[in-house]
Amino acid sequence: MRRMIACSLALAFGLSLSLASDASAQAVAYFGGGATIPTGDFAEFPDGGGDGASTGWMGFAGVYFPIGDTGFSPGIQGYYGRNNHDFEGDRTDLYGAMATGGFAFGDPDASARPFVAGGLGTLTHSYKSESFPTAEGSTTSFAAQGAAGLSFELGSVGGMVVASATKGFGDNSDTSYIGIAAAIAVPVGGS
Repeated sequence: MRRMIACSLALAFGLSLSLASDASAQAVAYFGGGATIPTGDFAEFPDGGGDGASTGWMGFAGVYFPIGDTGFSPGIQGYYGRNNHDFEGDRTDLYGAMATGGFAFGDPDASARPFVAGGLGTLTHSYKSESFPTAEGSTTSFAAQGAAGLSFELGSVGGMVVASATKGFGDNSDTSYIGIAAAIAVPVGGS
């Protein structure tokens, strides 16, 4: 399964690079962070098992490649975050990587543009516990993400605010969360 996930991400990243090299020499690196709000079984354990994860934090970084003035930008992103639980010393670390695609609306020269984005990749759910050490474990699976936000100019760099929803599959089908984040975007290369 891990090899299949790694191969899928490598293929998606390679496709992103080939599309970008055909259309534009510009790349945009970004980094940011925000809050993660657990949903479903990740927020409330099923069968009366008590509270799941609490609101946590997540940091992320990536690069995307605008395809001319089309508004479309393929890319790749990595992320890491943490959500604590009710018991002292219990936490879930979430991390992974995604191949992404986004579409910005409106005039390419506008100072602010709304956008939508999506991603497919991996999600690792790593549970650590001082209270229940036998329950510790880590699972990695496919994941999908959908997002919407607003990008805007901040002098020579750009800014973004974004809301997203992420869902794991397979072994992580009970892991889902909403993200609210802000990021800084820095053009690299090209014109």
